[in-house]
Amino acid sequence: TTPPEIPFFAERDGWAVHAGLRYDFGSYFKIGYEYFKGSKNWYAFSRVSINDPFNFRNTRGDVHDVYAIWQLDLNQFFRLSYTRQHQQYATATAPMITPATNVVNQNISLAYILRF
Repeated sequence: TTPPEIPFFAERDGWAVHAGLRYDFGSYFKIGYEYFKGSKNWYAFSRVSINDPFNFRNTRGDVHDVYAIWQLDLNQFFRLSYTRQHQQYATATAPMITPATNVVNQNISLAYILRF
């Protein structure tokens, strides 16, 4: 016997592309760019947090992220970034709920990162 089909997941393909470039100016200043594209049926099982609206790996659409990192020492960093996220399809964060599609989110952030 064959297992029953689950109609929602039957014969659907999902894919994603995540690429980036970074240039280091010496040891303490870095500039970078990341691009992410998720297809209509993309679903990320390795999401960081379901509550993070700017989680790249959970986007069904395009994400552009431009950032600069200033490294103060081995364990301290400042990260300034601009993120533009274009949700072209219903988001994969809550597959049972269908939010608005074709939504653009933009964010400018400054983060202090401490590694220990």
